[in-house]
Amino acid sequence: MLQPALYALACALTALWETVGVRPDVVLGSKRGEIAAAQAAGVLSLEDGLRLTAALGTHAAELADAVPAGPNTEALAAGVQELELSSPSVTYVSNGLGRTVAPGEQIDTSYWQQRTIDQPHSQDSLESLVELGVDVVIEIDSGTDSCLTVATDRPEPAGATASAHAPVAIAALVRTASVETAPGPRNEFTEAVARAYEAGLAITFRGLFAGEARRRVSLPGYPFQRRRHWF
Repeated sequence: MLQPALYALACALTALWETVGVRPDVVLGSKRGEIAAAQAAGVLSLEDGLRLTAALGTHAAELADAVPAGPNTEALAAGVQELELSSPSVTYVSNGLGRTVAPGEQIDTSYWQQRTIDQPHSQDSLESLVELGVDVVIEIDSGTDSCLTVATDRPEPAGATASAHAPVAIAALVRTASVETAPGPRNEFTEAVARAYEAGLAITFRGLFAGEARRRVSLPGYPFQRRRHWF
């Protein structure tokens, strides 16, 4: 049940960022995160993405145990065939193809079946982001060793031009070393939003306080009385 839970978390974080006005212009996913990216791009529904994640997880487990018997590929094919797939509504960089999906091109069922055995083209996908002129990337699946953060932390090769710079990578939830300074996920998300704002994204700050009871407090209109004291 780990993979469906991670998929659900990724979709929830994507929706959470939408509450502050951050919606993707380009999506890219790695491994099972590609299903969440496809959901964000409108390729499949939230429910179909969950079914696909569960089916691929079961199939991958069968592949690992398929000695000497073969895995049940018919069950996977039947589950994938039932999905309702659409063309991406935003620019979709396929980590399986290592390129941008062309306008009108549809990710068919055979594509998802191959994801359990094919190696991802991560480097080609990252280069596609640079070619598209992506400046800021919100990493939904953001661990301490996330691939995009590692790639952007590497030194640039000699002679690299400004147009070839890697995009700024921001974790969806900024993790801090001290629990005392960040006692809960809300602080982590607020810190991530602050970094996104610093990077130049247009933030709708009202989304940070949705569902909270807040009111404006009028400050005094007279000058503060200044009194200096020597210690």
